Amino acid sequence: MTATPPPFATATYLGAATVLLRIGELVLLTDPALDPPEAPQVFRVPRTPVRIPLRRTRPACLPPEGLPPVDVVLLSHDQHADNFDTAGRAAAAGADLVLTTAAGARRLRGNAHPLTPWQSVVVERGSTRARITATPARHGPRGMEAVVGDVIGFVVEVDGLERALYISGDTVLHDALAEIGQRFTVGPALMHLGRARFPATGSTTYSLSADDAATLARLLNATTVLPVHYDDWAHFTQTRDEAVAAFRAAGTTTQWMVPGEPVDLLTAGLLNPRADAPASPPSIERS
Repeated sequence: MTATPPPFATATYLGAATVLLRIGELVLLTDPALDPPEAPQVFRVPRTPVRIPLRRTRPACLPPEGLPPVDVVLLSHDQHADNFDTAGRAAAAGADLVLTTAAGARRLRGNAHPLTPWQSVVVERGSTRARITATPARHGPRGMEAVVGDVIGFVVEVDGLERALYISGDTVLHDALAEIGQRFTVGPALMHLGRARFPATGSTTYSLSADDAATLARLLNATTVLPVHYDDWAHFTQTRDEAVAAFRAAGTTTQWMVPGEPVDLLTAGLLNPRADAPASPPSIERS
């Protein structure tokens, strides 16, 4: 029997890489960064005394106390404040489950569950059942992994839906990402943009440009790109206007989310019941 599609699936952009997802009875939150701009933030370079200041330029559109109860936090990585800050840690601690990298799960403990690329878990809330798979990500050029740390992306497949939601995490374009499109039928894609750069490393890039995101969208055959992580931290160097022009030149279907306003993911490409849902791994159930 074909599963019944959930009655709704929405994404509400809160700022940075933080998105509130409501899919049927399941509530997910991506990369919670909710501190106000005046909160001091630094990146501590591993095994060195180097501290790189990070500056947020606009607040999240929803205060931490405004969040609903969260079932699952999808945390691409825990080591950078533009993806996971003090208020975000508190929000994650109150969730039923945090899915993140193996290194991040060791640091966070508690409700954190490790995933490496292509590992999956199944989560359930009421009648909504989702399979969440970690995908490859690389937060900079090859050889920088020891400095920037491990990162993953996610694919969310929901019973009753033909296409999956892809969340890139902080990544640059690299060969391993093509396999995502071979393994999954991707619909909407939340892409972390910004072309992140720092004065100390010049033109070295640590997140997708819009040109690279357009290439990735073609590789995945994504229905719609929903940009996030693009204009509210000082180290994001590609403006929204530049990104709009790049997507237009590439012919990429793009939906820019208005912070705080839900976007219908069903009309963005999650529609149509599945006829051949894959076998699921053991469930992690939350009552």
